Parts: sequence; C-alpha cells; structure tokens
Amino acid sequence: MSQQPLKILVVDDETSIRLSLEIALKMANHTVRGVESGELAIELLEREPFDLVILDNRMAGMSGMDVMRWIQEHRLNMPTIMLTAVGSEDLAVEAMRLGAYDYIRKDQLEFNHLPIIVQGVYERFLYRREISRRIEEKQQEREKEKELAALRNFQQTVQSIGQFVETGLLNLSRTLGKHADDMRKIVTPERQDRCGEIFGAIKQEIEVVSSGIKSMVELSTLVTKRLEGLHATEPKETL
Repeated sequence: MSQQPLKILVVDDETSIRLSLEIALKMANHTVRGVESGELAIELLEREPFDLVILDNRMAGMSGMDVMRWIQEHRLNMPTIMLTAVGSEDLAVEAMRLGAYDYIRKDQLEFNHLPIIVQGVYERFLYRREISRRIEEKQQEREKEKELAALRNFQQTVQSIGQFVETGLLNLSRTLGKHADDMRKIVTPERQDRCGEIFGAIKQEIEVVSSGIKSMVELSTLVTKRLEGLHATEPKETL
C-alpha cells in the first residue's frame, strides 16, 4: 500500500493537543493543517483537498460529528479519525456509522504511535476504495452485457422480420409477373404497353423496399458486431 506523505487536517479546540498532533505527524513527514473549530475546518475543506482528517468531537460551535455529517453530505472521499472523551463509546459508534475509519480516546492518545494509526487508516481507505472501484467496474460490465444481449435480441428480431418481409416481397414480385402475363392476354394490344409500365413500376417499388429491408438488416448486424468487438477489447479485471 501507499507510503507517501499525506496531507492531513487536524481539528481540535485544545491548542496543546492540536499542536502535539501536528508535531507528531510532521515528524512522520506528513503535511499538516491545524484549525481550532468545525467551522474553520469546513472552510478549509471547501477550498483544499485533504488525504485524511483528525477530528475532535467536543468543540465550541460545530462539533466533530457535525463536521462528519457535512463531509458525508458533500460526499468527500477521505478517511476520518475521531477523537473522543472517556465514556463516549456510543458517540464513537455513531461516528463510525457516519464514515469514520477509526476513533481514539484522548486519555489513550499516544503521540509517538499516531503516525502508525494514521498509516493503517489510510491503507484501509485505499483498500476499500479499490474494492469499491472494482465492484463498480463489475456492475458496469454486467450492465454492458445486458445491453449487448438486448442488442443481439433486437438484431435477431430485425433479421427474422427482414427475412419474412423479403420472402413476402419475392413472392409478391413473382405473383405480379404472373398477373402481368395474364393481363397482356386479356387487354387490347394498345393497352399492353401501359399495363407493362404499371406492373414495372410496382415491381420497381417492391425492389426499393426489399433493398431498404436488406440494408436495415445489414446495418443492425454491423452495429452489433462492432459493439461486441469493442466490448471484447476492453481490459477486464477480476476481484
């Protein structure tokens, strides 16, 4: 997993703890911004991207939970660690429900161990993000397969209808030829040419329609094969 330095936002209204957190993280080569309120944290988050946020819950004004809800509502994709007081287990559970990756009780906070916790949280975040990405790709793959299956069914339907219509037009053309021959036998000589023109025009229209049907079938087949070819060349990943 990634070991690169992170850009971290520390939010705590206790100056001594906030500065201690900043120092511990900077010593681990992380870039750190510290603010003393939830309101200032949101102002920063609106302007700058961060890799990770460490939030104290109990602050004047907006609490850490309020900031967590804001992060969730605005769909900021980054891990959060919540700092809690003694006896705040229910609060920690709520924070995890809102998307926090971990929580630390202030009375158990070990500054020399903090960079390890941060790295572990960030690695879990990267792992979950990768799993989510692959699940989304699998879902997209299934949707494409459904679309291709529907397209194949449509192409087969068009082909079946086209063949049916072409057969009907061929039979109609043959019947017209027979009728034309029959008509020539019963009409006067001076009307035979006109009769031939009429049947010729009808036969020509039939050929136009037949050509259009063939083009439609060929186009649907071409589009289906082209999409299948593009789908087959796309790289596929497995979980």
